[in-house]
Amino acid sequence: MPTNGLMRGLLRAVLGDKVLKTSALMAVAAVAAQLVGVANWAALTYLFENKEDLGLYVVLLSYVPMLQLAALLGYDLALPNISDADFPSLLLACIVILILVSFAVYGASEFFSYPFALPLGVLLIARGFGRIGEMVNTRLEQFTLMALARVARPFSIAVILVASFLVGGLGIRDFVIWVASGELIFSVFYMLISFRKVSFSRGSFSGARSLLRAHASNPLIVMPSTMMNSVAYNLPTILIEKFMGGALAAQYGIVLRFCCAPLNLLGGSISTVFHGKIAKARRAKVRGSMLEEIR
Repeated sequence: MPTNGLMRGLLRAVLGDKVLKTSALMAVAAVAAQLVGVANWAALTYLFENKEDLGLYVVLLSYVPMLQLAALLGYDLALPNISDADFPSLLLACIVILILVSFAVYGASEFFSYPFALPLGVLLIARGFGRIGEMVNTRLEQFTLMALARVARPFSIAVILVASFLVGGLGIRDFVIWVASGELIFSVFYMLISFRKVSFSRGSFSGARSLLRAHASNPLIVMPSTMMNSVAYNLPTILIEKFMGGALAAQYGIVLRFCCAPLNLLGGSISTVFHGKIAKARRAKVRGSMLEEIR
């Protein structure tokens, strides 16, 4: 008890009550999402007795986060910080870049005969839309919406699993198509809700090109450094499937997700809220202590 009280006191002293409460909300949502995710993976191992097929799905999920970073070229990281006047233009630019790069990835996957080329392209667009929605909500400090979305995503997978069970089971290809389609519908809906407070105009389109040039450091510096972390996390699963088989890759990928989940529950929740508060203070160009401004 004394240790818990000391920890709460330290967090409150550094972050303030408002940030701490919002972070707690995000943490609760993350825990709920992880619990549903555990149930989903348990159901997947039951539905797909052939673990080689499950390995193909796990490898697909490893490709997506690495390519998603490239699909947005790092411009999404500037969305919370950019000025209000330039925000709609950069937002539209991110959407256009995402769609173009996703189509390019789909074409390259088809060229190299990747069996899940179409689901990969659809998942890139879906996860990209979700990422853009998260950055918009971080900027607007719509953390309740973000928390609901993080819980809703694994629930949508659970619905697909239940539907698969009711129809007597699906092959891995059909299941992946269902998942990709479901994620795309969910992400479009989430992005549209996130955009309800964003005002677009004709000038939003004309200013996009100059903004991309102004933030050229994002694809040249920020995106590669961020992508290296994702590659270090996901590439081993792909290599294991390539050289040791899909069954072992499935086991490794599932265990990796479970082992890394606790690291993101508290740290990820606090950093998300902190990012939104700091970005707001930066846009306002406040002077003095940033910590005092966000508390």
